[in-house]
Amino acid sequence: MPEETPRPLRTAGGGDRPDWPAVESAVRQLAVNYALGTDAIGRDDPETGLALYRRTFTPDADISIAGAADTRRTGPEQWAAFVEGTFRGAGHVRTQHLIGTVNVVPGADGAHADMSTYMHASHFNPSGDVLVVLLTYVDEAARTADGWRIVKRTLHPFASWTQRPETAAPDA
Repeated sequence: MPEETPRPLRTAGGGDRPDWPAVESAVRQLAVNYALGTDAIGRDDPETGLALYRRTFTPDADISIAGAADTRRTGPEQWAAFVEGTFRGAGHVRTQHLIGTVNVVPGADGAHADMSTYMHASHFNPSGDVLVVLLTYVDEAARTADGWRIVKRTLHPFASWTQRPETAAPDA
């Protein structure tokens, strides 16, 4: 593990820039769009999920899970298909992605920003089992003609476990 803290995990700053509140809000909204889009896919509404992903990523965005080269996809369409296939393959029938700490670090040029987002994701199966995943998204965002978009996202899994439904205790 590198000793230097990655730039998106450093304190955000940017308060001295007059446009900072608008920039921070627009970039932070990308994390919300992604969570909502992923949950739409999780409840078997891939069209809504893809529409939200298109408002989140550039058409050529580089998206992957850290340490898993076979997960690398380009653009919102490929990533939505990957997410849908992963969810269906695992038997998930709905998901809930909760956003925690979001840190936006402005670029010096005003046209780029880095963002990190802590995520707690629950993936529900018909059996009642819930796969819980903790992870951090590390993003590079850019101001485009269509507004702020993520150009690169790396998902960094932190921990996961399966929560099984409690069985009823026999009557005493």
